Amino acid sequence: MAAGVFGIFGHLVIPNQWPTIAPLALLAVLSLLALIVRWRPRDVGGFPAYLAVIAGFYGFFLMYKVNYQDYLESGAPYVALQGRYIFPVIGPIYVLSSYYLMRLFKGKGARLGVLGLAVCIFMVCDFPFFMAASSPEWYSLP
Repeated sequence: MAAGVFGIFGHLVIPNQWPTIAPLALLAVLSLLALIVRWRPRDVGGFPAYLAVIAGFYGFFLMYKVNYQDYLESGAPYVALQGRYIFPVIGPIYVLSSYYLMRLFKGKGARLGVLGLAVCIFMVCDFPFFMAASSPEWYSLP
């Protein structure tokens, strides 16, 4: 599903596969580690817990109702895994990731470093990836 979320989809498709998706995977692992280490359910009035519940239930719905049902019908494990389905909850996931990444370290310098790392990963993994992977047909009219 990550290849579809962080890939480029327009009139043509460029899924983002390994190894170019590795920096995004590193950021996701760091975010998950931060969530595990710094999780406090009552933070900010329980708001992070509400976001996690929303994202978790929607993820469960996707896995069971969409992916598993398509798997039962087709027998192919990768038929329904498309990144666009996660977009309704990608906002809450990004908010949780940002919040807990910033809480992972105490010092201002370390927090700015994590912020810089995240910004660099998103900047380097999108536009340069498109420029390297796009073909001349991307620049012609559809």
